[in-house]
Order: sequence, then C-alpha cells, then structure tokens
Amino acid sequence: ECRYWLGGCEKTSDCCEHLSCSPKHGWCVWDWTF
Repeated sequence: ECRYWLGGCEKTSDCCEHLSCSPKHGWCVWDWTF
C-alpha cells in the first residue's frame, strides 16, 4: 500500500505514483511529474 500526498514516508518507494518522499519533512510530496 503506497502513501498518498503528505503521508508519512521513509523513502520515495513508500509513496504513490508521481510522489516522492521529502527527506526534509518525512512525507510524500508531488515530484512534478504527470
């Protein structure tokens, strides 16, 4: 199960498609792709 936008994460692979894990905040943010 992937993490949605602003969901807590440890690495980008934790996040859903088009999201990346922000190392600064520790949550999933949009990676600017469509």
